[in-house]
Amino acid sequence: MVAARKSDRARSFRAVVTGLESSLRAGIDGDRADAIIRALTSAEIYSELVAGEGWTPAEYEQWLAGLLAYVLLPPV
Repeated sequence: MVAARKSDRARSFRAVVTGLESSLRAGIDGDRADAIIRALTSAEIYSELVAGEGWTPAEYEQWLAGLLAYVLLPPV
C-alpha cells in the first residue's frame, strides 16, 4: 500500500513538473525538479515543522511555495 501511494504521488508530481519544464531554472531538469519536489513535500518535513515546531499549516504552505519557487524557477 505504501509503495502504491508513493508511486501515485510520484506520478502526480511528474505531471506538475512536465507542465513546468520549459520554465525551470537553468541546470534543473525535469528529473531533478521532480526529486526536489518529492523531497521537500515529504510527510516527514511537514510533520517536523507543523507538529514538531508549531508552524501552522498555512505557514508551512507559504514557506514551501516560496522555497520551491526559489529553487526551481529562474530569478524574476
